[in-house]
Amino acid sequence: MSLLFSRLTGFVLILGAILGFIISLSGLVFVWASQATISGQVSDTLETLDQTVQATTEMLAVVDQSLEQAETNINLIETSISNVSLTIESTAEMATSVSGLVGEEFTQVVTDTQTALVSVEGSAKLIDDTLRIVSAVPFIGARYQPDVPLQTSIAQVSENLEELTPSLTAIQTDLLTTAESLGQIRVGLDELSTSIGEIETSIASARSVLEQYIHLVSELNEDISQLESNLPRWLQIFTWGTTLGLIWLMIAQIGLLLQGLAFLSRPEPVPYSMPPQRLLE
Repeated sequence: MSLLFSRLTGFVLILGAILGFIISLSGLVFVWASQATISGQVSDTLETLDQTVQATTEMLAVVDQSLEQAETNINLIETSISNVSLTIESTAEMATSVSGLVGEEFTQVVTDTQTALVSVEGSAKLIDDTLRIVSAVPFIGARYQPDVPLQTSIAQVSENLEELTPSLTAIQTDLLTTAESLGQIRVGLDELSTSIGEIETSIASARSVLEQYIHLVSELNEDISQLESNLPRWLQIFTWGTTLGLIWLMIAQIGLLLQGLAFLSRPEPVPYSMPPQRLLE
């Protein structure tokens, strides 16, 4: 190795040792000077994260209460609709029964009454004629001159009953129509109740997912609290570990420096010359 290359190598090694020593020393100063700043920033970050988690927990609690209230309301609506549907079903059955009573039994009663009144009308005519004959006897002195004869009154009753039959038929039709409409309404209410039941199931599923989120956030909050409690110890471990590493690096520069000095202090090689005895020969 030439003297120039040896000295150049030594100069580079010395320069590297000095640069490494400066970097190590600067690293030590930076680590210890910024320890409080890093600790404060990390603490502020963890505090902000903890506040965020707390706010998230409160929001999840509010959402859970809202879903619980919504589930209660939906359940109440579903129960009310079911009760209304049952009431309408009973009303429809009652309307059907009443329509049969009005349209069949009442009509039959009117018909039977009219049939009976036909016989009564004949008897009334006989009574009217008999009373007229009796009243015509001079020595009896009775006068039978009613404003409306009994036969006529009974005939009017029969005529009025004749008008009642179409009314009963119309009422029967209306009741049947009402029962059919109520049946359609009940079907609609049952479908609505089924839809509301599906909504209630969706709310229950959402509450189940929400409970998982609440559990997850609770675990995250515990992790943050544990991290905050362990932060000073971890920072100390990091600081001292970095310090020892930089000190080891500074010590390593000593060997590099000595090696560079050895290259610089290497003597210049002596030129080779032939011994005198060999020249005489």
